[in-house]
Amino acid sequence: MRLRATYWRDAGWVGVTSFLLSMSPSARVQASPADKVAEADASSVDPEAPDAVARRSRHVPGPSLDGWQPQLGPGSAMAPATSAPGEGAVLAVTAFELPLYPEPGAGHAIGTARLGSRLPAERRDGSGCRGGTWYRVSGGAYVCTAEGAVPADEFDAEQARLWSPSFDEPHQFEYARVIADRAPLLSALPSAEEAEELARAYEAGSRSGPHVERWMKGDYFLALAGRREHDGHVYYETVRGRFARAEDLQMKPLVPMHGEHLDDERTLPLAFTLDDTPLSCTGGDRPVPCGTIAKHARFAPGEMVSWNGARYVRGPKGALVPAAAVRIASAIARPDSVPAGRKWVHVDLAQQTLVAYEGDTPVYATLVSSGRDGYNTPRGTFRVERKYLSKTMRGDDDVDGRYEVQEVPWTMYYDGNYALHGAYWHDRFGRTKSHGCVNIPPVDARWLYYWTDTALPTGWHAMFHRRGTYVYISGQTPADGQ
Repeated sequence: MRLRATYWRDAGWVGVTSFLLSMSPSARVQASPADKVAEADASSVDPEAPDAVARRSRHVPGPSLDGWQPQLGPGSAMAPATSAPGEGAVLAVTAFELPLYPEPGAGHAIGTARLGSRLPAERRDGSGCRGGTWYRVSGGAYVCTAEGAVPADEFDAEQARLWSPSFDEPHQFEYARVIADRAPLLSALPSAEEAEELARAYEAGSRSGPHVERWMKGDYFLALAGRREHDGHVYYETVRGRFARAEDLQMKPLVPMHGEHLDDERTLPLAFTLDDTPLSCTGGDRPVPCGTIAKHARFAPGEMVSWNGARYVRGPKGALVPAAAVRIASAIARPDSVPAGRKWVHVDLAQQTLVAYEGDTPVYATLVSSGRDGYNTPRGTFRVERKYLSKTMRGDDDVDGRYEVQEVPWTMYYDGNYALHGAYWHDRFGRTKSHGCVNIPPVDARWLYYWTDTALPTGWHAMFHRRGTYVYISGQTPADGQ
């Protein structure tokens, strides 16, 4: 039996002309120079050798967040929006979202601040703020106090922290999926009697019930402010001050998937596995099982090996990983549409990967999930134009019907309603999943949010009408499930 090997170079597989190797226990396939972790003496296995059982039990672990720190590169801005303002007047935001204007009386906002934010402020004259006063705040914006701002010493900052996003964690809030069809979203906590009436209304499919603001039919994900025990029942309060029954929810913990900072030691190309996947080693007249590699494990890819119509990537310690189970992030030349020396992001739809660049140097790589069939992510060169620390997204889906995803973290819009953003509701990175946006693991989305231009001023929650970091999207999207 004979093997054909090819090598990974930049964006694709390149054939090595007439490169055939004998498939015997002593055969050796030269690894690509990029495969720094490959070991030639592990690339072939005699299934009858004494250590064959041990080799079959080899396991390559997946990513872990233990001890992992969100490093940032040169020019990154990571000052949290809750940083303490300097001396002088300080306003506290009392509205859930407070518009920030370019000048007093302007007809459009250039950003927002959220409930509980503290804004360094200077009083200014101006018209158009009926019942309130104009203040100039951080970032050169203006606020009208009548729309939801008071002196900071008049506001309960401790209570506001329940509804404010975390800037130190990839998950800004605690999140949950609504797992009960038509679960009630409540405007207030019901009494014990009302809770029983609510349960009867739910079972009967009633259109009304005590304190029911709406029945959540479809696909709903909630951002939570805290757990409440009330009259013998357990509820969760949302960040918008509503309540859901604990039995209707499934908590969504932070997924361990994260990308890699790139440097002299960790370089491109970089391979990621899509799922828990069996490893094979060359032995006798065929590849033989020699262990497993975990979901979203990463390695420097070596050559591609073909056997009996199947393709494998030479992976950790020379083992073979099925090519269909691998995504590879590769360096590309800076497109002409991106000026020299600027930050830019490349999303490779074919490989479902994202690479961040500073000039011509790649600095970060991870997996993403782009739009699935019928919700294709547009290709081209764009600019980050709006940034939100978190943004609730809702719409209609051809399968699930109505959907609502509260407080989507680290959101960066680049083309209308298309955005790069964190995704806390799934762990299928490397496969298509979204309604057209680019889903990013929350750890990586946080890093990208602070790395991209332009940085939000102190106290801001969102920024509009800017032309920031370039986003270049290319490639052919794979079919769903591949």
